[in-house]
Parts: sequence; C-alpha cells; structure tokens
Amino acid sequence: SNGLAKSCRYASRFHRQQEIATYIKHFDSFETYANLAKFLCANYQQALTILRTEPALLGWMEREGVESFEEFKEWLQEEKDYLLGLKNAPKEKVESLEMEYVQKLINLSTSECVPSKCL
Repeated sequence: SNGLAKSCRYASRFHRQQEIATYIKHFDSFETYANLAKFLCANYQQALTILRTEPALLGWMEREGVESFEEFKEWLQEEKDYLLGLKNAPKEKVESLEMEYVQKLINLSTSECVPSKCL
C-alpha cells in the first residue's frame, strides 16, 4: 500500500517486516469492517432509492411504449455496437480529410498570384 510505503521505505529489514505486520493487523481489524459496513450501507440506500423510483419508471415506460426492461438491455447493446463501430471508422475518414486538406493547400499555393509575376 502507498500509505505503508512511506513509513517503512528507509527502515531496516526487521522494522519493515514489523511495520507491515502491524499495518496488516490494523487493516484487518478496523478498516476492512468499516469499509464493508460503508459499502453495505451505501448499497442498501441505493436499493431503496431504486425501489422508490420504480413506479415513476414504470409510468414513463408505459407512456413511451417500452414493453419490458429487456428493451433497455437491447438499447445498451445497440449503443455499444454503434460506438465500437465508430471507434474503427473515423481512422479512414480522418486520413481522407487530412489528404484532402493537404491537396487543397497545394492547390492554393500553386494558384496564388505573386504580385511581381501578376503585373
């Protein structure tokens, strides 16, 4: 852990091992349970919020003509496929746009009139 690394970087081998053992003991007994409790509490609150908003979601689905929750999964998969398709496609478009831009710059430079030659 980064927190542990600072405190035992320049310690002797014995003190480094002692620091690691103390850190793991502390982490096992305090932080693990606190983090687990926080995680469970947050998930429980999120589940209650989802259950509270379900009637509104069902009403919206009825108004919009969405028949089941499976349609959401289908939409998500369609969007994922679309975005993956875009990931590959722009390389060709960007390259052709760059080539077109360079060609226009060449055409512009050859068509520009130098004032001494135009008169």
